[in-house]
Amino acid sequence: MAGMKPHTTQASWFFTAPTDEVAVRRGDPLGLQAIAEDIAEKLAPGLSNRTMDARWISLLCWCLREGHSAWKAYGSGGKASGQASIAKELYPWIKPLELLWVARAIEVTQEAGRGRQLPGIRPIRKWIEQDRRPGQFAFASSSYEQYRFTGAYGGYRAPLRALDGLTEAGAGWLPATQGLQLAEIVSAHVTSPAIYMRQRGPAPSPENLWTRALEWKPSSSDFIPTLLNQPRQLDGDERAILRRALFARRGNGDGQKQSLRRLQVVEALARSGATDRTELMADLATVLKAETDLAWLPHLASFSALADAGTTAMNACWRAVSNAGDRVPNSTEVASIPEVRNALAELVKAARRWESKDSNTWAQRAGTLSQTMLASPGDQPGTLRRLIRFHSQYGGGLKWVILDGDKIRPVARLRDGDASVYQYRLPALTRLARQCGVITGVPPLLQEQIEAAPASTERIAA
Repeated sequence: MAGMKPHTTQASWFFTAPTDEVAVRRGDPLGLQAIAEDIAEKLAPGLSNRTMDARWISLLCWCLREGHSAWKAYGSGGKASGQASIAKELYPWIKPLELLWVARAIEVTQEAGRGRQLPGIRPIRKWIEQDRRPGQFAFASSSYEQYRFTGAYGGYRAPLRALDGLTEAGAGWLPATQGLQLAEIVSAHVTSPAIYMRQRGPAPSPENLWTRALEWKPSSSDFIPTLLNQPRQLDGDERAILRRALFARRGNGDGQKQSLRRLQVVEALARSGATDRTELMADLATVLKAETDLAWLPHLASFSALADAGTTAMNACWRAVSNAGDRVPNSTEVASIPEVRNALAELVKAARRWESKDSNTWAQRAGTLSQTMLASPGDQPGTLRRLIRFHSQYGGGLKWVILDGDKIRPVARLRDGDASVYQYRLPALTRLARQCGVITGVPPLLQEQIEAAPASTERIAA
């Protein structure tokens, strides 16, 4: 892929995603995720699509501080060496604290936590309903084991490591100066008895320790993960600390460069009057055109249009096949459905735009997709078949459908919903900026994607 760094897997991947789930997710239907991730890292460095609530950064800094103290008292005493050993021994003392914040949000909100980013909300509700008796917070054993990756810490590990001053040496485990300041703010809402002096007898499990030890102050009813569809500015010192960590205008080093890039991008998004995602990307490209490390900017809008159109066409195909029930439709039937027909036409249009921009030297996979769609654009059943073959050859994760002669057979679970378009971390970035007081509101185009998030959070680790 000329003009762009090849996508590589970083060592931190083992801390931010489950190693045995990536290959079986139904997502990335056209294999463009690596390109999208490279774009996202340049536009919103140090974040992820899941970092939508700055309040979780504060809560997790507190969880890290408290969990580390308990680990030293009841675990190995902090003698583990190497990141893998530390993660294996320390995280079990952190996990119950994350889950207790989820439980707190469920208990004190009228909507029982709905509309907030609460990974594991369904089993936690069950745990509360059953008088907090089931072990492991009512999670299945496999889901409880994976919570390190699917829970809040897994979603926010990237900024905990990347943002200056949150964790020591950017390792993501022990709070540094600004992380400790955030932890102290959280402490004002929780009563944690002096439990870190090891008593005689066997050590308690982390779950038993924390469920017995923590007591909530009345103020904690308002100090919980925030409503995603109502992004509001956080208060006082918490806002100021998070703003310095995420959007500092002055400083030194790579962290400061990343901060300035996040600030530059979010201010451009807030000023944009774009009415669709392609226009939004074009506005970004105009604002950032002087940046020498973004050689792909002239192709950003056309790539976004092509990727969105391809995902929309695959979603339309998936819905048509799912709605057929036990009957297996052929390509002519599916291509004649208005939604599919219109989606294929938009994909052909996006492919023509991509070709007109002479973009193929930048992203070969996208170029292959565009050329495949333009092979015989007037033949919609043929276009659909070529799209499915492209999906079968290049798509990442679990395949959605396959061609069986002229029949289109589903190979994923029919109850699975649509795949989302690539977000490039922009909804998350703008919401964080609103919470930190950098912008006064989230652009409507991005707010729509934020509002789609609560339903998905209910499925995480359930």
